[in-house]
Amino acid sequence: MKYSKIRKICPICGKIFLSCPSLKRIYCSNECRGESLKDKKPSNLDDLIKRTKSKRKYFPKNCVVCGKIFQPHSDKTLTCSVKCGCQIRQGKTAYKGQIKVICSFCGKEILRDKRFILKQKDFWCSNKCMAEIKRLAFTGKKNPRWIGGKEKRICIRCGKIFNQVKSNPQKFCSRECSWKGKNYNYQRIGAKIERQARDILRNQGYLVIKSGGSKGIFDLWAVNNKELRLIQVKKYKYPHKMTPKRIIHKFYKEIAEMKNLNIIGSKELWVKAKEGWFIEKL
Repeated sequence: MKYSKIRKICPICGKIFLSCPSLKRIYCSNECRGESLKDKKPSNLDDLIKRTKSKRKYFPKNCVVCGKIFQPHSDKTLTCSVKCGCQIRQGKTAYKGQIKVICSFCGKEILRDKRFILKQKDFWCSNKCMAEIKRLAFTGKKNPRWIGGKEKRICIRCGKIFNQVKSNPQKFCSRECSWKGKNYNYQRIGAKIERQARDILRNQGYLVIKSGGSKGIFDLWAVNNKELRLIQVKKYKYPHKMTPKRIIHKFYKEIAEMKNLNIIGSKELWVKAKEGWFIEKL
């Protein structure tokens, strides 16, 4: 159910405006509302106490230092601000005045309290200068976690000299040299075997689809007019001879994963060994 808005007249400017009946709106804008409050501002402390008596626990007070009227948060509060509070402090935290100090990073003149000058060695005018001062103070040998810096190393692949931190076990000078290591060789060999299996299937009259980057369980998808073959290709890298059953048993994890899949088509595992290809149909 939609409620229709009611027409009202602003008592300050006389403008007609629309308002919902549920709202107790009197003025047309915040400007008119602000002008209406100008005449109602309290002139004395007694007037302010009368207004805040029902709403707040603690009554307004006069500041001990500057004499300004303020609303305290407790009965023990005597001043209206931190500046006034510093002037009546006693003991170690007493206000002792301010002195001109130069920023340790940019050289700008700033004012700081006397009680902080004895404690601090460096001073800063902003958070940026503070960050730079801390950075310079804890770099290199000044840092408590300093291990010894960088040391010269020789790349295993190309023999190039490069610098690296002692805690980092890097052996290659670049990614190109690291790709030429064992991991890259295994990827290259795997792609070569997949191409060989793809050529065998194409010669048999199959349309072969190779998975991009050998992602997924199956590396090759062979399609014919009669059947669909899902093939995973593996390389048997050990030099000593073994029987076909024992070679295929080495890949029992891959076989278990393929058996659990409910996919249309024949699932096969092709293993390339020194003696030739070994095929296991699941």
